[in-house]
Amino acid sequence: MRNFRITLGNFIKNSLVLTLLSTNLLYAVEMEGSVSTRFRFDSDRARREQYSAKFRFKHDFGEESCLSVNAHLQTGVRYGSNNVDYDQGLELNLRKVYLDVKCLIDKSIQIGAIPVESLNGLDLDKNSWIDGMKVAVDMKGIIDRFTLTYGSVNQDASPDVIERFKEDRIQFVRATIEKELTDKLKASLALTDFKDDVIFQAVLEVSTKDIFPFADEIQLYTTRGKKKSYHNAIEFKKQLGDYALKYGVYNIDEELYNVSSFVGEEDAIFISISRTFLERIKITIRARKGRTEDRLDVQAEYIF
Repeated sequence: MRNFRITLGNFIKNSLVLTLLSTNLLYAVEMEGSVSTRFRFDSDRARREQYSAKFRFKHDFGEESCLSVNAHLQTGVRYGSNNVDYDQGLELNLRKVYLDVKCLIDKSIQIGAIPVESLNGLDLDKNSWIDGMKVAVDMKGIIDRFTLTYGSVNQDASPDVIERFKEDRIQFVRATIEKELTDKLKASLALTDFKDDVIFQAVLEVSTKDIFPFADEIQLYTTRGKKKSYHNAIEFKKQLGDYALKYGVYNIDEELYNVSSFVGEEDAIFISISRTFLERIKITIRARKGRTEDRLDVQAEYIF
């Protein structure tokens, strides 16, 4: 209980300091963020708590500028952790700093510690980073969009961007193409070179709102290496009034990326339901049942 009070006290203190700082910078930069708390119930452990603070800053060079500098501060002491790790206290790190260039027609470039574009729920976590650059081209021909990413993804590296300059770099190269085949069908294909393996990923998104009563959208995806399969999955999404429902099945042969701890490293079924109140308070309940482990998460997030 004492550790709980210390962690909560530090969380509130740091959140207030950063909120005051961001208020002073409000007229200079565009700022958004959130603070949240999560309660986790595991089948083999007592209840545990997490606390999180996220702050994103964006500064444009001049009015209607096509250049901007972006920074992302977030708690968590490991790669991809979208909340503070359990029992680790509150530690806020500068995870990403990058230059965003949108001065070329139908093209954009990001350079620095850049954000991740996740292909699916088992891909790189959206709260993680790639140290390098990304070039995206909107195309109006055979494909809709082409993205080339080159950099380093070291899942054991420091979450602080300054510290990562002194640590090992692991090459990550990814080429992604996206195509809207029909108004109800979209496909994405990615080829990735990472850790001495060439990885193929395919994602198929099907709009089923007018077809099935149990799902508005179905997403199927698979990931394979040169000699083995990493994972396959199917996810269903359904909007029930103000509630967003998602459920599905993961078949994990081998974990490829150190992604969200909620996913785990074994085959599992899951269900998630969330609702946003007053446009700022988001409540999410997620349950996962694996072969050896069951898990329930309840998270409350305030978005500003």
